Amino acid sequence: DLLEESLNSNDEGSFAALFVWLRYCSLRQLVWNKNYNIKPREIAAAQERLTGILQGVYKDRPYRRELVRLCMSTVGRGGQGNGGQRIRDEILDIQRANNCMGGFMEQWHQKLHNNTTPDDVVICQGLLDYIDAGLDLAVFWKTLNDNGIDKQRMMAYDRKIGGEPEFSPDQCDGLRKDLTKYMQTLKAVHSGADLDSAAAYIFGYSQDAIH
Repeated sequence: DLLEESLNSNDEGSFAALFVWLRYCSLRQLVWNKNYNIKPREIAAAQERLTGILQGVYKDRPYRRELVRLCMSTVGRGGQGNGGQRIRDEILDIQRANNCMGGFMEQWHQKLHNNTTPDDVVICQGLLDYIDAGLDLAVFWKTLNDNGIDKQRMMAYDRKIGGEPEFSPDQCDGLRKDLTKYMQTLKAVHSGADLDSAAAYIFGYSQDAIH
């Protein structure tokens, strides 16, 4: 809505201010979706609407392309098709398939259902690194800390995460496979600059020449 207002008023300053706001959000200094029960599909739809408008600006207003590039660097592409809803559905499938309905996974599940953010990409990567390190919790926290997430931040989520993963060795193979696949779903919504998700988006076209 703010972007459309800026375009209607042709106010360069407000467009620049929008970039600053998005940049602070991407740096986790502002939280733009702090509210309970914001469904992942709604967040994905909002991101897709934003990036769709920015695409139009890039095409129709060349003099604003630099600001468009800057804004695009701060936000994921958004959900294509049912991408946002899949964030909500697939985590429950993972829990059921791997017998991890409680503890850390249930807390993360509640966050994902009510307020998914780019932090979830980092959390998923931390879980994969934890599994690959032989269930070493220090590795899990190193991945999160290296990406600006600590225990205090986890506790500050609308649906707080206060536990730690406690997987058993016999869960590792299934969780590794399922979380690796789930990472693609998270990145498709939250990580538009990620090479894998960008490539996968191109393969959505039917023309062989584009592939």
